[in-house]
Amino acid sequence: MNLFQDGGERGRKRIWRLCLCVLLCLCAAAPSLADDPTTLVEQHYAEAESLSGWMDVPGYGPARYYAQNDPLWMDLTYESDASSKMRPFGDGGCNPTALAMAVRSLVEPEDLSRITEGALRPYSLCTCSISRSHCGYHHPRYYLTSARDFDRFLPLVFADYACGNNDQQVVSRNENKGTVGGYMKYAAAACGLQLTSVGDQKAGLAAVRDKGSAVIAYAASGGAFTTVGHYVFAVSADDENVYFLDPLCREVYKTNNARYVHIIEPGLVSIKISQLKYANINSWIILTRKEPSGN
Repeated sequence: MNLFQDGGERGRKRIWRLCLCVLLCLCAAAPSLADDPTTLVEQHYAEAESLSGWMDVPGYGPARYYAQNDPLWMDLTYESDASSKMRPFGDGGCNPTALAMAVRSLVEPEDLSRITEGALRPYSLCTCSISRSHCGYHHPRYYLTSARDFDRFLPLVFADYACGNNDQQVVSRNENKGTVGGYMKYAAAACGLQLTSVGDQKAGLAAVRDKGSAVIAYAASGGAFTTVGHYVFAVSADDENVYFLDPLCREVYKTNNARYVHIIEPGLVSIKISQLKYANINSWIILTRKEPSGN
């Protein structure tokens, strides 16, 4: 029987009951329909303990520290759109995290958003994946807009860049080899920096001591830092030691030659220059500010 043909009081009651049922269903669904994505994502990240912050590095002073295994983002899937894997950022995010620390040492927060000029899509976050395709486009996104956003989530910005979110069409998140360094010069250039690389330890240490440079050291497998290959930020050096900010924040090193790593605090370590060969560093990646172009 058609409700609107069911006359009288009984028909009106049935219509009101139906309307009430629909209203209750809408109210029950309202939190998922109406929640502000900004609020959802901010709440998610605000509730997690963070390992990132500032560290006082000998011979340098306060330095911005990011940890790839920060509870804020360690479980986020870190893959390019084309990848069939689901590897977490905490296991493979050393490259973009080290790059974030190096860039942040040379670039103020209000200038970090320059990287958006070369992005294919706005940089954004959800609660499960760095690349939005790996969450199936199911989650709301929090779009990075402020200087605070870029300062806080810079490792994820570079990770998204490495996954292909750049107008150079460079994809450096490799399905088989982790993150290769091809994207780094483009990401650095987008932030107003130029990148060079040297293999000579003496030249690398000279750059570390240069206050106008920031140096990322690539430690090959089998050394004090890693069994598979690892990027660290070489922050400062004195006559005896080199001081590193290690993206993989850990209290114990279980590697070959781990005894040569002195842990000042988790994330901040030193190695004596005389024992640096045991770190197996084969590349020093040097970032410097671009010189103003002449007229």
